[in-house]
Order: sequence, then C-alpha cells, then structure tokens
Amino acid sequence: MTVHIIIVPPTNPCPKHPGEEAGNCWFCGEKKLPPKRYNAAFDTQGNQRNIVPEFKPLICPKHSMPNFPHGCFKCEAERYQEMTEAEANRRLVDAINSESKQLWKTIRDKESAARWAGGKCSHGHYLYEEYCNVCSIKRIDPDYDVDLYRDTINKALRNAKAALGGLFRADVRDYNKNCGVGDEIKLTEQQKNFAEIESMVDMEVWRATKKYGSEMNERRAYAVARNVAGKFLSDLIEETTIFEGLDFDFMTPEDREAADKLLKQCDEVQGLEQLAKDRDAKPEDRETAKRLMKEYGRRSGRFKSLDERIEEDDDTSPAEWEIHQQEARERTIDVSDVADALEEQREKLRRLLPSLRGKELVVGKAMLSPDFQVSKVPGVDKSSVSRIRKVILGKLNRL
Repeated sequence: MTVHIIIVPPTNPCPKHPGEEAGNCWFCGEKKLPPKRYNAAFDTQGNQRNIVPEFKPLICPKHSMPNFPHGCFKCEAERYQEMTEAEANRRLVDAINSESKQLWKTIRDKESAARWAGGKCSHGHYLYEEYCNVCSIKRIDPDYDVDLYRDTINKALRNAKAALGGLFRADVRDYNKNCGVGDEIKLTEQQKNFAEIESMVDMEVWRATKKYGSEMNERRAYAVARNVAGKFLSDLIEETTIFEGLDFDFMTPEDREAADKLLKQCDEVQGLEQLAKDRDAKPEDRETAKRLMKEYGRRSGRFKSLDERIEEDDDTSPAEWEIHQQEARERTIDVSDVADALEEQREKLRRLLPSLRGKELVVGKAMLSPDFQVSKVPGVDKSSVSRIRKVILGKLNRL
C-alpha cells in the first residue's frame, strides 16, 4: 500500500525560506504559538484563583529522603503510628469505663443489699417473703415446689406469650444475671402483663394442688394455666376496646337465628354486652351472648390519640381531618350535588335495612325520611339515636 503525501505550497512564500508563509515563518521566529491550555492559577473565565498550591520540596527537610506527594516514607510511617496510638488510647479508655461501671455496680449492689436484705425475687419484689404472693407460699406451705409443673405451665402459656410478646420469667432472670452492666432487659407494658399472668398461674396452680391433693397432675395444671391466661386476656381486651356490634355476614344460619332471638330481648346490638354480664339472665343466654361476641364481635380501641393517622397511606391525623371537614362545610357547595349525595346514601341505607335489628332498625327507617331529626324518633331517646346514627353511618361507609 502506497501513501501519497501532498504538500500544499504557501500562497505567500517567505523570501528567505520559500517553504514557509511570509509573516508566519517558523525559522524566522514569526510563527504564532498555539493558545495556552489549563492553568491551575486561573479559572475558565481567566480570573485568578485564591488557592495557592502547597510547595513541596523534592527532598524531605525532616528526614532528608525523597519527597512524594504525600510525604516521604518515614512521614507516612509516623502518621500510621499516630493513628495506631490513638486507637490504643481509645481502647484503653473503653476498658477504664467498663471497669468503672462494674465497680459502681458493685457499690450500688452493696448499698441495695444493705437497704433491702435478700434483694428482689424472680417476680420483681423486694422483701418478697412478705410482699410477693408467689414467694409467700413458702411461709404457708414450705414443702411446696413452685416449679413442679413449670414445663406444663410454659406449654399452656404459649399462646398468651405470643399474643403479648412476653418472656418467661426464668429466661429474663438468667439473662440479667449474665449480661453486662446496663444491658438488663427492660420489660414493655405487654411483657409486664405476661409476667402478671405467670404469677397468677402460679397462685392458682398452688390452690388447685391444695384442693385436689394427691389427684393433682399435669393435665389439671395445664387446664388451670390455660383458663387463667384466657380470663386475663379477655379482661384486658374488654378494658382496652369497645364492642361495636356483630358481623352478621359471617354467621352460620344457626348462629344468625340465635342472634336474632337475643336481639329481640336486647332491642339493640350493644345490649348483648349487658346480657353477657347480667348474672340474673338465663345461663344459656349469657353463654350464647358471650360466644357470639367472641366469634363475631367487632371491637375498636377505647383510647385513640388525636395524632394517630387515619390510614396507613395518609399523613392526616383525626384532628387535622376534622378541621378540613369543618372548612369544607363552611364553603359554598352546589345544592344539586348535595341532593345526589343524599339520594345515594338513602339507596345504600335501603340495602342496609334488612341487616339491622332492634333500635338500629327503627333509627335506620327514620333516617330515610327527608325530615329526619335526632329528637323525633318514636320510642328511642335522643342520646341513643345520636349514638346509633353514628354506627349506621359507619356501616354505610363500609358498603
């Protein structure tokens, strides 16, 4: 392959050097040099920078060795040694602090032992022989072993432990005994509830042991523990939640018939709760009411924070939502839109009526009237109408 190089002759040759342009001759010193490239002392606009580059001599003045951009080899070794010394000093300080905490813990334990002889029992009580219900059993029945049915009791409390996120007392005691200073387990309110269940179970198992004597066995201990835990959880749910009504959509035909029969006696769904607590009622009605409330009851929290979010995807709290609703009511709205919305709600209410019972049915029929007023519902007082109306509106929103 042959490459041909074409040399274009200059249009205005230099008189001394014919191969160069006149006025731009390299040999005459007239050729223009290319423009300057990047200069660290100036920016792209030509303004002088304020940063003065650090001068580094070629030879390190301290060690008389070749100097590199980060210093000589001995300078690097000294910096690494300083970092190692700092790490060693930090570890030494940590060790001193740990030893100091241990010493102060020993001092506080001695002071506590002098103030509270014997310290706390496994149930968390000082002077436990007098103030702990479980430990005081030893004073009454010295030969009784509290841990005789411990494995059976733990099996019976598995569901309660999972529901409350609890920890068994023996596990907490062993962990706190072997952990470091300040690392002891701090129980939450739910875990304290489970600890209370354990203490109540120990007391009831002991009472059952005294009652049955030689006939006491693991099966009875298991039943006692399950019943105590179930009763405690039922009371806890009743204290922290409110019964709102029954879900008739999920009932079997037999349960629906039983619910209709009881609702005729109670006049309203909320009356089931009173029937379940009424000791003068028929035992079979009380048991049926309790079972229906347990299996089909709707409950909501008794205590709600105003800062709690209405939905998971919404950042609006109930207080803010109420303010927005008040502002929306104050704005001018189209009457035709309101009429359409009311008609749509009435249509939903007509579909909801067959599932209402007692006073809810009476209030629901009254709400269909355009002239509905809370104080003018026959046979139902004003406060009950106001409360039942909120329940019905909640059901309408869920349709």
